[in-house]
Amino acid sequence: MKQIAIYQVFITLFTFSSFANSQDTEGARKAAVVKSHQTKSIDAIYSSFSLSHAVKHKKIVGQFAYVESNELTGKFLAKFITKEIVPSIDYVSYAGSKKDAVVLGKQTFSLQNKIDPSSLVIHWVYNQDRKYLCLIGKGQSASGSGVQVSYFTLFELGKSAKASSCQEFTSRFGNINSLVSYDKNGNIGYLRIVNAKKMDQYLLTVNDIKTNKQLGERTLMLKYELNDKFSLLSN
Repeated sequence: MKQIAIYQVFITLFTFSSFANSQDTEGARKAAVVKSHQTKSIDAIYSSFSLSHAVKHKKIVGQFAYVESNELTGKFLAKFITKEIVPSIDYVSYAGSKKDAVVLGKQTFSLQNKIDPSSLVIHWVYNQDRKYLCLIGKGQSASGSGVQVSYFTLFELGKSAKASSCQEFTSRFGNINSLVSYDKNGNIGYLRIVNAKKMDQYLLTVNDIKTNKQLGERTLMLKYELNDKFSLLSN
């Protein structure tokens, strides 16, 4: 009789546990559905930032290929290969602390950051009557959270196709949609994302490409979720 009673108790507990687990699973599923509606891609976040306006851009199809590697001098030269009509673009890497450089036509520009040439993408950028070339890439030794950081090099081109200016800036999760027009004069800013105080939380602002200073007072607090999505914590 005791065995039968114990068996009945076990069945009751197992049935209750199964029901509770099914309820928990269902609750988690519903929570996940709700959460998925609250998360957005980084481009959706960018487009909702009212202080900025998108600039026109066109990706240049091509890639960098190494044409020179010298272990003795520590110099490595990668050339941008494309079928499109663009100025010649070379990326010169140096071992050690010597600064890397971009050679645009016959102009050479030293860079603050060392970029992996294989990660670089290039876009034409148009804003009112201004024309730019924008290079976006990742760090040479990026690992872990480092791969989230995008390095931008923006060249403003004059009528002779020579660069009249070169601006560098960085932003986490940055892409071509980070570039924005923020005033009626055709000036370009960028949407800058930096780490907040808590892990997986970030601050988004519009910043000036020349000074890197924030434009306006609006700041978004974002939380990084799974599958490259973000939730908005404060606006």
